[in-house]
Amino acid sequence: MKCPKKGVLGALALALGIAALGMWSDPPARAQETPKAGGELAYSVLAEPPSFDAHQEATFAVPHSTAPFYSLLVKFDPFEYPKIVPDVAESWTISPDGKVYEFKIRDGVKFHDGSTLTAHDVKASLDHVIFPPTGVTSPRKAVYAQVEAIEAPNPRTIRVRLKRAQPGMLTFLASPWNYIYKADLLEKDPHWFKKNVMGTGPFKFTEYVPGSHVLGKKNPDYFVKGLPYLDAFRAVYITDGAARVAALRGGRVGADWVGATPTLDQASLKQAMGDKVVIQKSNWTCVLTIAFHHEKKPFDDPRVRRALSLALDRREAARVLKPAGRLVIVDLLPHDRDDFRRQMNNSKRTERAVMDNIGICDGQDNTKARSVFFRQFAFKIDDVW
Repeated sequence: MKCPKKGVLGALALALGIAALGMWSDPPARAQETPKAGGELAYSVLAEPPSFDAHQEATFAVPHSTAPFYSLLVKFDPFEYPKIVPDVAESWTISPDGKVYEFKIRDGVKFHDGSTLTAHDVKASLDHVIFPPTGVTSPRKAVYAQVEAIEAPNPRTIRVRLKRAQPGMLTFLASPWNYIYKADLLEKDPHWFKKNVMGTGPFKFTEYVPGSHVLGKKNPDYFVKGLPYLDAFRAVYITDGAARVAALRGGRVGADWVGATPTLDQASLKQAMGDKVVIQKSNWTCVLTIAFHHEKKPFDDPRVRRALSLALDRREAARVLKPAGRLVIVDLLPHDRDDFRRQMNNSKRTERAVMDNIGICDGQDNTKARSVFFRQFAFKIDDVW
């Protein structure tokens, strides 16, 4: 199971005397008080990413380390989630039939090497995710199955054509993994961004020390005036829980992600440090996936995989997990229609019949769902299977 934390949008942080991370904040007009500019923020990251290429990776460690270097086409508003707001696109329109999204690109956005961003860069970046070339892995490609084409009719226009209307497309395009890359670098080497950084974000890449940290310094040419507030940030890789807590208490880092800091540790930090600790929480944006080892029995049989899917009561899962603060995506089943329960009951009967026909007994222990952050979800799956 993978769950990219919404922390890259500034939603989940455990900070020492810091109410918001300047690199993810809005201009002062949106803030409750005028931020104090300057300084370097060091924060811990639970894991070191296998590469820096957000298009090809699936671990939260990538955006937690590198999001400040990049911009998106559009993005989630961290203060009014799930509202979508401009990033390199300053505005957009959607055709009456919902099949064409047209974005107007901001004028004067600069990459960190001084070159100007155009629609060609945006198209190349989206193509890299949606229509990856041979040899390029795109973990989120399936999300964009309804995209027919990405067009750049002129330097300041991006057009996304769909095969059929998909109301969630704007949300998909706002994915924090959709970094805007420089087109000519992608064209020369589609894997260039695995080991290198070149974006238009509020911070410029300064250094990467394997096993230690990533350092970024303020981009004076950032297209959002007044940002960033910080002079620099340092993403420090600390994988051990006790070491992360010690780093917070000792001042080595000024922030950590709430999801990476156990509740008991949060309580002990609050008790020990009092008002010096600020704990911020919000809902998470999660995608929970279950992957079968399809080369091992019985999962090599597609009937088994389908039967296990039929056995999941998605509506009940959403009801049970919602109090835990999880936003549960329950597939495309008609969960708001009157006939959902009837369909769910039919699915369960179909699942049992399929398993009986295959010869798998009720209660046979064929799999175990394991999760660190989502034990309730794992237990729910175990109960059903």
